[in-house]
Amino acid sequence: MASRILTEPFVAGEDRDVPFDFKAQMPVGVTISSAVATAVVYSGTDAVVSIAGTPAISGSIVSIPVSGVDVGVIYELSVAATLSDGQIPVISTLIAGVPNA
Repeated sequence: MASRILTEPFVAGEDRDVPFDFKAQMPVGVTISSAVATAVVYSGTDAVVSIAGTPAISGSIVSIPVSGVDVGVIYELSVAATLSDGQIPVISTLIAGVPNA
């Protein structure tokens, strides 16, 4: 079952990590073995969707470095975490690019 988290918009030129917490999907004693992030354009136009970097795992949290978000574009960023018991829960978020104030 996929779930969704809220993420603050990215200001033009901003780079930051987006944390995905899988604690609620992990039974006691289960760990995250690996994680994969994918990004697609949800709304707007971006010829090269390459906003997500390599996932970093720390306990129940998978952090994805995000950069290159275009102003006026909304992206859907999804993370699939492979758990040590074989389950693969997915969490996604929408990321909006906004201009500098």
